[in-house]
Amino acid sequence: GLLWGIWNAYDKSVDLNLQYENALASLGIGSELPSGIVATLQVDPRYAARTGLIVIACTVILHITLYSFRRSDHVRRIVLAASAVVSLAAVAPVLADGRHIVEVSRQLGPLGTIIAVVIALYSLTMVLAYLTRLTGFPFIGALAAIGIAVGLFNISHNVTPPVAQDQTRHPGGEPLKRQARLESTSADDLETSFRHWLDSRQDLELFRSRGKPYPVLIVAAQGGGLYAATAIGRAFAQLQRDCPLFLQHVFAISAVEGGAVGSAAIHAAASGQAQASDCNGKGSDITGRISQVTLEDHLSPIIATIIPDLIRKLYPFEISPIAVTRSDALEYSIVESVYRDDPASGACIDPGGLCAPYFDHWSPRSVTPALVLNATWVENGHRVAFAPFGLERAGDQTLHSFSDFAMVLDTRDVSLIGAAVVSARTPGVLPAKVYGVKIGEHGNRWNFIDGGSADASGAATALQIFEALNRLLEREVLLGDEIDLRLVLVTDSEIDPDLAKADGTGFSNTMAPISALFNSRALLASRAVEQAVARGWELDPGQAQGVSPSDNPARKVLVIELDRKTFRISDGWKMSRATYDIVGLLLGDPSLCRRSAERDAFPSRAARSIAANSCVTRDILSLLRRE
Repeated sequence: GLLWGIWNAYDKSVDLNLQYENALASLGIGSELPSGIVATLQVDPRYAARTGLIVIACTVILHITLYSFRRSDHVRRIVLAASAVVSLAAVAPVLADGRHIVEVSRQLGPLGTIIAVVIALYSLTMVLAYLTRLTGFPFIGALAAIGIAVGLFNISHNVTPPVAQDQTRHPGGEPLKRQARLESTSADDLETSFRHWLDSRQDLELFRSRGKPYPVLIVAAQGGGLYAATAIGRAFAQLQRDCPLFLQHVFAISAVEGGAVGSAAIHAAASGQAQASDCNGKGSDITGRISQVTLEDHLSPIIATIIPDLIRKLYPFEISPIAVTRSDALEYSIVESVYRDDPASGACIDPGGLCAPYFDHWSPRSVTPALVLNATWVENGHRVAFAPFGLERAGDQTLHSFSDFAMVLDTRDVSLIGAAVVSARTPGVLPAKVYGVKIGEHGNRWNFIDGGSADASGAATALQIFEALNRLLEREVLLGDEIDLRLVLVTDSEIDPDLAKADGTGFSNTMAPISALFNSRALLASRAVEQAVARGWELDPGQAQGVSPSDNPARKVLVIELDRKTFRISDGWKMSRATYDIVGLLLGDPSLCRRSAERDAFPSRAARSIAANSCVTRDILSLLRRE
């Protein structure tokens, strides 16, 4: 398995380098890249060969050693004693501080942490099997039965937290209907929040005095682990660097999974800034703070907490508050990365920034955008988002804000990073977020997983916010005349797939249904993006003049399309520097803009995507500079 992984990584690196060179050649820039785009691609076959030989040597030595002592009772006792020690060590992290788990697991790295967890699980199983032989009691079967009972009867506070005693309750029935939620929401509605936000823009009068409509951007940040976090983070960092006005013109970001983590990192990096008055000069460069998050190892802490998380769920009574789950480990890891130079903030001793309550992260006077962090409600498949304003009126009754359920669910204490990680709780990687709610005399359990299960693009929520604000601008003509509302999608969803590459599996009874489930999930994202693009066509004033939508600076929906398949970029919570730089290249640069007629002639798909994204970047900057 290790040899296969090494070979696969080497093969991917070779292909990555080839595609990278082809893209640069198509763009005609060779190795001279624009400022802000750095490449660190390196392919060293000797490294792969040396690593493979070390793996083979270690494997042979291990097998020879085990075979030589296979009949020794003394060695067996040593192995059993070592297994007992390892088992105790595996249980110890249940009470360990999350920061220490992050530090130790990062030192081991993903592979070392996986090996440590496998050894610990093997040792635990060996000890339990030995105890079963001594006593005749089925310890492993008993633990399995406890796990099933905990899940079925909801008897562990470590799985479902109790309902807060001071939480607002409703008797159930009619008060839970939509109209009641609209009346009892704990936040302002979308339109009211937008009006207050617009009134607080310090450069609004400048645009009015020059007879230019005020640009307002709604952004959708897709999911996909650190890859998605890098995409939205670097896109915002580049635009803010080139125009200090950019952030204060973004009203909201609809984010999912990794996009939610990247959006939270943007907020942490840019919070505290004052509003700018124009685009002259260079803005603050937040790229460094973004890279601190996206280039760090967040996978190892998740792996390291698998056993503590399992034990925690089997134990029926509440464990110490410092006990961490896999999701807690991810939160600790991200916070530590963002505040690496500020130990107090990194430990959440000073409860600000990412550690502050989510609902304190934004006000209408904020420079940074409102973060709408999408999750999926397991019990009915609806989208429920952490949003600083109500979403009931903006949606289609399948979109809600957590504040819309304030009468039965109290989320006021959820931190900003906690809300982002709720959006990133991908099944199989992180557990669902469970809330205990009280409806009438019954205690209910509500589960929430990653927003990508309903829409991995973030475009569905962003489009509904965009449409709700459009309706407001249509009703109030004077307001509509001075606002230029745009929707920006940062996505890798294929709007026009290559049918020639659609080749299925031969395992029709097993793999085909599994593939259908995963592809249906991807289809939801593609459909949301396609609906947003179609809406842009309807609103495109250049369509009647025969202008290509991608060449029309006045288009209402702008798409930064990431060519992920050419470079075979994977999801996950660990990313290499080369992948980080590839994502930066895919986002483009205004100097690389080529209009559709020219870029259609490029032989490289990646080059076409880079040139198109460069035009989107240039159009956004032109919009803010009133050109």
